[in-house]
Amino acid sequence: MLLAKTIVRFPNLPLPDLVEPDEPRISDHIRVSFVGNHFARKGGCVAIRLAELAAARGIALHLTIASTLTMGRGIWTDPQREGYFDDWLRRLEHPAITLLGPIDNAAVMDLFRYSDFSLLTTFSDTFGYSALEAMAVGCPVIGTRQGALPEFIRDGQNGILLDLPTDEYGEWIESNTANRDSPAFEAKFTDEVERLAQQALDAIVRTHEEPGVLARMRVAARQTIATHFGSQDASRFWDDYYEVALNS
Repeated sequence: MLLAKTIVRFPNLPLPDLVEPDEPRISDHIRVSFVGNHFARKGGCVAIRLAELAAARGIALHLTIASTLTMGRGIWTDPQREGYFDDWLRRLEHPAITLLGPIDNAAVMDLFRYSDFSLLTTFSDTFGYSALEAMAVGCPVIGTRQGALPEFIRDGQNGILLDLPTDEYGEWIESNTANRDSPAFEAKFTDEVERLAQQALDAIVRTHEEPGVLARMRVAARQTIATHFGSQDASRFWDDYYEVALNS
């Protein structure tokens, strides 16, 4: 009885105007953005490794990162040993990486407008709101099959999905394990980063090699937000719903 009355509604956001950036989004570089303050949990190490792999293969890819670089102890997906992330921080100095630090939401939206892809190869997220913001301005998201991301990212249509080993609740199987300060956990985390980075780069290359695919992904990403997440539609729904409830 109660289940029959249950309605699933996605979160909503105002649909931004599709203002074209001052310079064309398509350039001689593939432009990838990463936005997330919990850097490692949301896939920041994957982003670094993606830039390194692309450079090693001679692929013109540039990565822009907006983050406070919070990582490590206290975060349920991260290696806990002091010093594990020191090498990752040094690798941020790669010439194909621009580190912006924390930026406001208007700047985040502009970053997405200039990007070919937004990277959210997260190890743990309930929804991943930055993915919605990226898609709202026509920026396809490369995400993991984790949490709610598979509910609105359709692989090869409006974005790219990468597999992540998850439990019955859709959580990464290594989250919250008790041995996150051990070499064994560090090895698992590093191996997963490597695998996701390799797969992300392969997917990016495939997309760029097929004429028109990225353009279609951009249109589909924007349309997904307009259809399922627009705040105006949500306001109409809830106004009507409360009206029915009050008159019942």
